[in-house]
Amino acid sequence: MYDQLNDASISSSRQLGGYITLLQCWIYEHFPLVAESTTYQDYDEDSPRACRWIATKKTVKSIHTSTYRERLDRLQIPDVYWIPYGKHRPVRDFHMISCYSGLLHWGPIAVYY
Repeated sequence: MYDQLNDASISSSRQLGGYITLLQCWIYEHFPLVAESTTYQDYDEDSPRACRWIATKKTVKSIHTSTYRERLDRLQIPDVYWIPYGKHRPVRDFHMISCYSGLLHWGPIAVYY
């Protein structure tokens, strides 16, 4: 997903590949001001987190790539939910190592995280 996001962040890029549902859920959780989202009323915290959101074709197609970029560019630090999964922790515990920032190495590949 990181490679796909890296490719999509290039200003001349016009498309995004990969598992889009995961990206949408990530945006809904961490950047609620970027995209409108609808939560599933009967969501249970024991379910996978992606099941919390209802993403229809109408919702997904209503925002163009340029609009996402503009909204992401305008984000300020208080607009980001850094650790949004508080109620989900009994199901999937959060580890502070998840807040790591730096280079990840795997063989000859190194990416910023």
